[in-house]
Amino acid sequence: MTTHYITVEIVGSVWVIKINLPKTGNKLTIACMEELATTFREADVSPDCKAIVLGAWGDDFCTGGALGNFRKKSSMEIRRFSTAFVALHSTIQSISKPVIAAICGAVEGGGFTLVEVCDLAVAAEDAHFAIPEILDGLAPMMSLTGAERMLPRKKVMELALLGRSLSALEAKNLGLVNSICEKDEVLGKAIAIAKELSNKNPTSIYLCKALYHDLISDTYISNLEKAALMLVTLLKSEDAQEVLDARDDGRLPVWKHN
Repeated sequence: MTTHYITVEIVGSVWVIKINLPKTGNKLTIACMEELATTFREADVSPDCKAIVLGAWGDDFCTGGALGNFRKKSSMEIRRFSTAFVALHSTIQSISKPVIAAICGAVEGGGFTLVEVCDLAVAAEDAHFAIPEILDGLAPMMSLTGAERMLPRKKVMELALLGRSLSALEAKNLGLVNSICEKDEVLGKAIAIAKELSNKNPTSIYLCKALYHDLISDTYISNLEKAALMLVTLLKSEDAQEVLDARDDGRLPVWKHN
């Protein structure tokens, strides 16, 4: 297979898929998300693939979505981004093969939701998790959906409204990740878990994932779709435009809707 924004390595019965945009903190572009979704589907139908590890090159797992200068984007262009985002998460959730996230460094915004939708997760001791859009004068729309599904309301609001972050240990205690290890051990541990899963009854794994998918899929996908619509509203608002104007002018934002 030919890929441009990700890499794929086959380790026995395990497909190791890595986001390969380290210069941007592995921010998700539309092309990257489409490539990821296609590769997950290919892995799902491959008889030689029993489990999937999702990781990233560079220091950070994923620092969100790459929306660029949204002042210059139409509502339809923003909508295309959110459509790719929803499609990727729906794909990971619905495939029959288990997916293990191998996490180092920053997990922010859409990266938070990407971890949440994986079946299992291994994190490095230096990993930290946030939905910090409020610190840039925006709001976590898509990423709030993943946080809401995993965390208590007060913790979600602390992350979303104050821009606080979770350490790897806090993420483990809250159930966002399964285990923590040293940074250079993360990928190996994730692959070891994937190999352990490869030896289990694939029908049982498929049915377990399918049942879980059916239990939560209606609300999950509909919530992502609602968030996608609100993202367009947010980014086309006057206050969102002011975020970029103030940044360009080197001044503090002046909010119009106080």
